[in-house]
Amino acid sequence: VRTQASQARSEADKLEEKLRESQTQLKEAGVARVTTESDTAKALATQQRLAELYQQGKRQAETKVGVLEARLKSLQAESHAAHEAAIVERLLHVLGAHGYERVDPPLVEFEDSLLEGAGKGVALATFRLMDPVSQRMMGVRADITPQVARIAATRLSKAPRPLRLAYAGPVLRVRGDQLRPERQFHEVGVELIGTDRAEADSEVIALAAEALIVIGARDVSVDISLPTLTPTVCEALGLDEAASDVARVALDRKDAAALRELGGEASRMLGGLLDAAGPAERALLALASVDLPSRARDDCRRLEEVVRRVGAAVPELVLSLIHISEPTRLGMISY
Repeated sequence: VRTQASQARSEADKLEEKLRESQTQLKEAGVARVTTESDTAKALATQQRLAELYQQGKRQAETKVGVLEARLKSLQAESHAAHEAAIVERLLHVLGAHGYERVDPPLVEFEDSLLEGAGKGVALATFRLMDPVSQRMMGVRADITPQVARIAATRLSKAPRPLRLAYAGPVLRVRGDQLRPERQFHEVGVELIGTDRAEADSEVIALAAEALIVIGARDVSVDISLPTLTPTVCEALGLDEAASDVARVALDRKDAAALRELGGEASRMLGGLLDAAGPAERALLALASVDLPSRARDDCRRLEEVVRRVGAAVPELVLSLIHISEPTRLGMISY
């Protein structure tokens, strides 16, 4: 895409130069003094041709540069599109073989339903447009997970739990990020709804790893976090909101000095969590050495079970533990 964009900009620069010349000639032709009918006809023909060249060059420049810079997929090669479609089908085949039923939410929905509940987390990333029939605002989905959550809570509310759902489809976002600059891409995923057991966590992690390996991914690794751990520990220690925020930020940034400033039991307990990150086996040993509150210890036992189950299901998978305690990063798992 960068190569195509560079070529398009180069061509656009040449076109712009021609356009400037044509505009100058058009003005000169418009004010030129003509003395014969033949000269008048030639001048009019020149004006018409220059105007056509101007419009043609403008359309070419806007098409080649504008579409590329929008980072949409209109220029995707046929071979790439076919390859992507084949990968999606293989992924869905793996998911279906594990009992996940496919659902197909709409690409565009009315804004009030698309962005309710878990959908609020992607409101800023959602394209909006006006429905010309109802005159109501609509949104193009930026993520499929909130739609699946709503389907599970409404149309499938009486279906037996746990509910296993799979989905695949395009999404569109207002802007990309550093890891994914494209604004339009395909999502493939699963939702396991109606159980909070460790078996559910390990099933989804192992399934994701298996699906990636099936389509040819190598050296797959998974980072597992326990986002409830830091809030649970801070609550047990009786820390106020300000101190809890300091502890959360310090753990996310691995700032041992900031944790020491908390002093007392908070400094010792939260400081011990800093070592509980990295390769899963080592991190779990470090976590076991910290004298945690009973509720936090229950969460850790569940984490240990998840790691054990995933390791047994996909032995070649590399597992690591990471700290994620930032509230804004929990939005899409709170539904």
